[in-house]
Amino acid sequence: MLVASLRSFLRAAAASLVLVSAAAAQTVVFADDFENGLGNWSASNWHAESSASTCGALAAPYPNGNEAAYFGSATACNYEAVTFGTLQLSSSPVLPPSGQRAVLRCWMFIQTESGCASWDTAALWINGLVAWSNCPQPPQNAWFQVECDVTRYLGQALAVSFAFSAGDGFDNGGFGWMVDDLRIEVEDYTTSCAGDGSGLACPCGNSGAPGHGCGNSLFPAGGLLAVTGIADRSADTVVLHGSNLPNASCTYFQGTTLAPVNAFDGILCVGGTLIRLGSKVNVANTSVYPAAGDASVAVRGQVPAAGGTYEYTTRYRNAASFCTPETANFTNAVRITWSP
Repeated sequence: MLVASLRSFLRAAAASLVLVSAAAAQTVVFADDFENGLGNWSASNWHAESSASTCGALAAPYPNGNEAAYFGSATACNYEAVTFGTLQLSSSPVLPPSGQRAVLRCWMFIQTESGCASWDTAALWINGLVAWSNCPQPPQNAWFQVECDVTRYLGQALAVSFAFSAGDGFDNGGFGWMVDDLRIEVEDYTTSCAGDGSGLACPCGNSGAPGHGCGNSLFPAGGLLAVTGIADRSADTVVLHGSNLPNASCTYFQGTTLAPVNAFDGILCVGGTLIRLGSKVNVANTSVYPAAGDASVAVRGQVPAAGGTYEYTTRYRNAASFCTPETANFTNAVRITWSP
């Protein structure tokens, strides 16, 4: 009945939808543009190369600044005399334990034979696995960006290295390999819809704090839904955290779209196909889903093996006389994109 009631709100107010886009918040775990040399790295036959040098000018302009890491001769601008080299991050940065997505990005400039045979192999290694290689052969003599998903390593340290091997002494007259502007970032879970005045107005002008739901009788800042864990369909550790809630019952919902409408004392943000994940009783003005014994969010929400993007919110009881005659309110909504 409750899900049907929520759906009726969507139909009744479909003409007044105000959509709010989620802005991805990035946490930079590590960044190096090589402007200060290779101080963060242990290097064998790699060096910092200026874009103003003879060899650097062949790859100029660089993606960021005037320095890049270079495997190749600083005088001959090839790798005939330096047929093997490694560039290893001296200290392994540790990723935070949760986040929507973690990624390593860097720019490369390369001119070699294809690495698909047993010679001229270039590879980016992360935690002992090849995350990128020059097989198939990448663009030659032009900068391109490489992006490696490292979400699986959330909560762990990242060992990062670049390795090149010519494999023989023939046809090594190419420019070699450059790397620039390496960044490791984690995309945080973000609010996709809120009762903070940034989108649809709250029913009684009871706007909450930024990123929260509309204000309630106990917390003018409004109820807050936050997410921790890793949204991996095959290894789900996601936990939904409700806070700033009266010590009464609440229900966690999953929807397939954003469809904000005024409902009760707040804004129902999610729409489409609604799934009731579970009901809880708030203690000390908080609750979580899943708690011990509950099915995971991915399982209860029937997230397919291929993953997908869903919206989440919490409806909670607020029986005090406040705002409308209704006795309920909603938190903000949070968007989760599930990886397979």
